Amino acid sequence: MKNKNQLEENFLPGYDPDQQLIAISKVIRQLTLCLKIKEKSFENTDYTKINHEYAGDLYANDSCELGFLDVAVSHSAIAIYAPFLEGLFKHEIASLKKNGRPQTPSHIRTGKSRFWEIEWFYNSKGTAVTRGKAKGVAQILDALNIFNHFPENTEEMLEIIFLYRNYTLHNGFEAETEEKTKINSKIQSNNWSNYFIWATTDGELWMLSMKKEFITKCFDFCRSIKEGFDKEKRGYIRISQRPKP
Repeated sequence: MKNKNQLEENFLPGYDPDQQLIAISKVIRQLTLCLKIKEKSFENTDYTKINHEYAGDLYANDSCELGFLDVAVSHSAIAIYAPFLEGLFKHEIASLKKNGRPQTPSHIRTGKSRFWEIEWFYNSKGTAVTRGKAKGVAQILDALNIFNHFPENTEEMLEIIFLYRNYTLHNGFEAETEEKTKINSKIQSNNWSNYFIWATTDGELWMLSMKKEFITKCFDFCRSIKEGFDKEKRGYIRISQRPKP
C-alpha cells in the first residue's frame, strides 16, 4: 500500500459522509417528530365523547391517516439510508482499491476479476453470481480482512435495508397481494418481525412500515459503518508509519 503521505482517502473529490450523516439525522428527526405528533393526537382523542353518528367515521379516518403517515415516514427513511450506504461502500471500497489495500491470499474472492464490485458475490465454486449488494459487500470486507471494524450483523442489516428499499421502490405504498406475501415470507423466515409492522385491512396485510425503533437502529448502523472505514484508515496510517525491518 501507499505510505501515509500518499494515502488518498477520497476516491471522489469533496466526498463528505460526515456532512451526509448530519443532514440525514436532521431529516430523520423531523420525520419521526411529525409521526410522534400525529400519534399523540390520535392516542389522546376520546372518540367515545364525539357525537356517535360521526365518531366511527372520524376514528377510521384518523386511523387511516396515521397508517399512511407511518408508511410515508418509513419510505422516506429507507430512501435516505439505502443511498447513503450504497454510496459509502462504493466510495470507500474504491478508495481501498486505489490505495492498494492487500487482499487475503487464501480468500475465495482474492484475485478475481470482479473483486472490487459490490454487486457481485463469489460462491463456494469461485463463480461470480449476482446475489445483491449485501453479500458482495460483506465478502469484500472479509476478503480484505477488515470485517472486525464493522458490526457483526453488517450483512443482515444490509439485506434488510436493501430488501425494504427495493420493496418500497417497486411497489409503492399499497402493493399487490403477491408482493406482500413474498416480502412477509422473507420477514418471517428470517425472524425480522421485530423490525417491521403491517397495517391491515379486514385482517389482511395492507401496508408495511419499519418500526420507529428500527428506524433509529438503521441510523446508528449507518454511522457505525462510516466509523468502521475510519478505523481502517487509522489502522493503515499506523502500519505505514512503522519502520521497515
